[in-house]
Amino acid sequence: MNFAPVKLRRFWFASIRRQVMLSFAAVSVLVMLSFGYGILEQERNFLRKQSIDYAQGLAHTVAVSSASWVVANDVVGLQEVLASVGRTRSLRYALVLSSEGRVLASSQPKNVGLFVSDALSRKLLDATAPKPMVLLDNAAMIDVAEPVMLGGRMVGWVRIGFGRDEMQANLRKVERTGYLMMIVSIVATMLVALALSGRVTGRLQQLVDVANQIHAGRRDARAQVSGSDEVSVLADNFNTMLNELEKSERGLAARGNALSRANADLMRFAEISAHHLMEPSRRLSVYGQNLRERIDAISDLRQDSEVRNSLEYIERDAARLRNLVRDIQLYLAASEPRGVVCEEDANAVVAALERRLAQRLQEQGAVLERGPLPPAMLDKPRLNDLFAVLLDNALIHACPLDPAQTLHIRIDGERGEGLSRYRVADNGPGIPAEYRERVFEIFERLTTGGEGGSGIGLSIARRIVESRHGRIWVEQGERGGVVVVFELPDRDDAE
Repeated sequence: MNFAPVKLRRFWFASIRRQVMLSFAAVSVLVMLSFGYGILEQERNFLRKQSIDYAQGLAHTVAVSSASWVVANDVVGLQEVLASVGRTRSLRYALVLSSEGRVLASSQPKNVGLFVSDALSRKLLDATAPKPMVLLDNAAMIDVAEPVMLGGRMVGWVRIGFGRDEMQANLRKVERTGYLMMIVSIVATMLVALALSGRVTGRLQQLVDVANQIHAGRRDARAQVSGSDEVSVLADNFNTMLNELEKSERGLAARGNALSRANADLMRFAEISAHHLMEPSRRLSVYGQNLRERIDAISDLRQDSEVRNSLEYIERDAARLRNLVRDIQLYLAASEPRGVVCEEDANAVVAALERRLAQRLQEQGAVLERGPLPPAMLDKPRLNDLFAVLLDNALIHACPLDPAQTLHIRIDGERGEGLSRYRVADNGPGIPAEYRERVFEIFERLTTGGEGGSGIGLSIARRIVESRHGRIWVEQGERGGVVVVFELPDRDDAE
C-alpha cells in the first residue's frame, strides 16, 4: 500500500496557514511560468526574425554591390566587397556564386574557384524563379541567399550564413532573468500569504485556544478578537454560544441538584417506608407463629381446617411481604456501587452462593453446574446480588413440567472483546419470545396467584447490569428452558 498520498494529505491539511502559503506559491509558479514562457517565446521569435531580416538585408546589399563585378568576373573586386562585411559579428561565411555554382568570392579565400555541391546549394541553383531564399533556419544558424541581378537577368547568387550563438546567449540571459523574477515573485507572494494567513489563522488560533481552555474546565474563557470581518463575526458568535452554554449548564446544574435532592428524598422515603413495612411483617410472622403454637395446644382448634388454612395464609403472606420489602430495598440500591468497583472473582462468588443455597437446592432436587467464569468488573456486594437473584429466579420459575425430571441449572461464561459474558441456563418450561423483554419490567410476573416471586428479581438484575453500561437479555436454551445472558464491560467507568 502506498502511503505517499496519505502523508501528502496530512502535510497539506496540517494547518490553514500552510494551505494558504502553498496555494499562493503554486499559483505564483503557474502564473510566472506561463508569463515567462510567453515572454521567452516572444523574445525568441523577435530575435529569430531580426536575424533573418539582418541576414537578408546584408545579402541584398552585397548582391547589389557585386553585380558589376560578377559580370566582369573580377575576383579581386568581389573579395573587396566581401571584405567589407567580413568583420560583421557572428558571420560564419559569405559567398558570391556564379549561376553555375562556382565560388567567385568567399570570406574564406581558399574556397574561391570551387564548385558547390551540397544539398542547400543545389536547391538554390535549381530554382526556376530567382528570388531571396532562406536556405537554413535553426537554433544554431541562419543561411540566406539573394540573387545577383543585372538588367533584369540573374547572373549569380550571394549566400550569407550567420551563427546564432549570440541570440542563444541573449535568450539564456532572458531565461535566467525570468527565473530570478519568478523566485522573487514567489518569495514576495509567500511573504504576503504569510502575513495574510498569519492574521487570519492567528485569530482562528485564539478560538482554538479558547476551545481547549473550555475543554480543560475554564468555563470563563472567551475569545478576544477585534474587527468586523468573518473571523470577528465567528468569534462573537462563538462567545455568544459559550455564554448560552454556560447559562444552560448553570440551569442544568440547578435542575440536577434539585433532582438529586428529590431523588435522595425519595430514596430516604423508600428506605424508611421499607423499614416500616418490614417491621409489621416481621411482627405478623412472630404473632402467626405464636398463634400456631397456641392452636396446636388446643385439640379442637387443631382439627379445624378453616383455622389451619387461615393461619397458613397469614404466615405465607407475611413471608411474601417480607421478601417483597427486601427486593424493593435491593432494587433501590442496585444502581449505586456498595464497594470498590474492581475485577472480582465470579467463580468464588458463585461457589459461596452454592454453599449458601445447598439446603434449598437439595429440597428442590435441583442440580447446579458451574463452568469457568471470567472476572467481573463490579463491586462484590452487587455481583453477589446479581447471581443471587438469577439463581433465585431459576429455582422459582424453572421447575420442569415433568415432575420426574430433575431441575438443572448451569452457570458459565467467557471473556469477549472488551467485555465479559455470563449465562445462567435452566431446563425449565422456557419463556415465549413475546414475553422475553417484559419479564425485566418491575413487578412483571408471568404466573398468576400467590405462588412465585415478587416480580422484581430480573428488574434488579437489569438495574445492576445497566448501571455498568452492560446488557442483559433472555434466550431460548438449546434443549429448551431459559438462558439469561448478561455482559459487563472490562473497564471501570472512571478509567
